Amino acid sequence: MNKIFANYELMKTGLFRVTALVCAVIYALIFGASTVMAMPVISGLKTGDSASAAREYVSIYNNSSEAQDVSGWCLVYASASDATKTNLGCLTPPANSKLMIEPWSSATFATNEFVTSVSSFSPDVAFKAGISASGGHLRLVDSTKNEVDKLGWGTAVSPEGTAITAPASGKILLRKSASDPLRLVDTNNNTSDFMETLLQALPASGLYEELLPQDVCGNIDGLQISIPDDYFAQPEGVCLQDICDNIEGLQVGVPAGYESLDGENCHEKPPVVYEKILITELKPNATGVDDGQEFIELHNPSSVAVNLEGYVLALGPTFFKTYTLPSLQIDPLGYLVLSDAQTGIILPNSSASMRLSDPNGAVVSQTDVYDSPKDDASWSLIDNLWTYSEALSPGSVNVASTVSGIGGIPATGSTEDCGPGKFRNPETNRCKTIETEDDLKVCAANQERNPETNRCRSVLTESGLVPCKEGQERNPETNRCRSVLSATSVLAPCPAGQERNPETNRCRKSGLDTSSGLSAVQDIESGGSGQAGVSIGKGLAMVAAIVALCLGYLMYEWRIEIRRLVRHSFRRIVMRKSVGTS
Repeated sequence: MNKIFANYELMKTGLFRVTALVCAVIYALIFGASTVMAMPVISGLKTGDSASAAREYVSIYNNSSEAQDVSGWCLVYASASDATKTNLGCLTPPANSKLMIEPWSSATFATNEFVTSVSSFSPDVAFKAGISASGGHLRLVDSTKNEVDKLGWGTAVSPEGTAITAPASGKILLRKSASDPLRLVDTNNNTSDFMETLLQALPASGLYEELLPQDVCGNIDGLQISIPDDYFAQPEGVCLQDICDNIEGLQVGVPAGYESLDGENCHEKPPVVYEKILITELKPNATGVDDGQEFIELHNPSSVAVNLEGYVLALGPTFFKTYTLPSLQIDPLGYLVLSDAQTGIILPNSSASMRLSDPNGAVVSQTDVYDSPKDDASWSLIDNLWTYSEALSPGSVNVASTVSGIGGIPATGSTEDCGPGKFRNPETNRCKTIETEDDLKVCAANQERNPETNRCRSVLTESGLVPCKEGQERNPETNRCRSVLSATSVLAPCPAGQERNPETNRCRKSGLDTSSGLSAVQDIESGGSGQAGVSIGKGLAMVAAIVALCLGYLMYEWRIEIRRLVRHSFRRIVMRKSVGTS
């Protein structure tokens, strides 16, 4: 038993030592993660020199292995009492882009007085002098005004930890390097993090622009960085789909007279074949008042019912007076009688004719011209000849007249002159109007007549298209706008792997090249930016792994002692129960 307790005491000592070791490792890792923060920090401050107190300079440093988005980040100066605050300057990106800072690189702020004292130096941000050498605060804030880092010196009342001593004239407060020479220390204590030294060299700028994707079609769901196929760009970011790819210009809908069977191409509709409906009888003159007593009779000679919607009646000889029929059905071999009250067409008692056109505009029936009809006599089509008849038959087969020469028309065989604008039909010996005028409507100014279909069609010219934007040209194959990649400059050529941004006139990366010397602000195409907490997350993962390894090793080394301790504890519990029951 004594041996067991001796081993137990030894085990406790070993456990304590191993636990202490594990805690020390965890503390070092966590402390290291907190003292070497993976975030941009204030890295340098110069408050002036003996030549000019206005020669002021500030630098910030990306203390991370990942690029950081610093768009809208600002440096704010406060007096030693922290009562008054002044915005020295901000990292403001150009339109439609954001500012990124390369890993392990800097961005600089300086006054004009400092710039003139250093040849070939151009800061990222210029600010007006006014930093106190005896004491004050500098705050680095992000775009949401959250404080990222703070430096207090001299008589500053609100530093991080303890304020570092104010720098001597001409000296600079410089953040110390960590064990990793790329990293800078950040223990949140200004005295521990900074040292006073001479300004040896100015860092090259690590800022670059990253173009943001722009939605060129605000009216379409989702992000459209380029105009989609089959769309045309309109003003103010509106894109409209071209319904007819095979027709030049933008067609936002299927044009009249066309149809789209596949949703992409439009073709002229084949003409609809309409049944031939005949005008078979007119009553132009009634006894007494004509109103409400005149009629026009239509006949369907086909074996199918016909809907007369769209057919047009026109009164000759000018045919200016028209009536478009509504949806009316006429049965096979049936008749339809339309009164003057229904059509609004008043048949003259002197001379006239009627014409019927189908919805395509084709004339399907036309009467001969009647002349001075007698009261209650009809102008009827009988055996394909137009003649007067005193036997009215609206809605049924016409009946021939039993009276010769009724209505004063010449009898068959007459050779009298029909008068100006008319001729005698040699087949019927009746007078007919000579058709001389072109009944087709004149096409609009931007139309022409299709010689194949005799219909008007649009004349598409390039002048009717929306002008392409700056930097674009019209593709002669598709007639759509496309980007033009061209730029000329008298500036010094950009380094290899870079190109000049035509909007900002700066060099920018032409790909994902990270070998640049970072001597100027650069542009690259959009890509994923690093997150500030990536390094910390990796550190915590390492902590968890080390803890697991230590505990595993601890249990392996002390497996025998642990087993004996468990057995001993179990026996003592059993013995206590036995004594209690006895």
